[in-house]
Amino acid sequence: MGAFDYKLSYRRNLPHVQPAGATFFLTCRLAGFLPISLIKQWNSDRKWLAHLKQTNPAHYARVESDFERTWFAKFESVLDGG
Repeated sequence: MGAFDYKLSYRRNLPHVQPAGATFFLTCRLAGFLPISLIKQWNSDRKWLAHLKQTNPAHYARVESDFERTWFAKFESVLDGG
């Protein structure tokens, strides 16, 4: 297999490296874990960003990365139980 003895596979644009004999970490989330109200708020936030992209591309370009960073931090905080 080359210099490294691993299997490389792709699914949904994410590379997955599978080293031979390695231990894997797996994260699972059960359906219904997140409150519906929170999911609706996140969907609303995402719709706002999509709308901004269509209506004001210059402003979108300035706020998009900050929005993504903040949105991801909120998501991670909820998953971590905080």
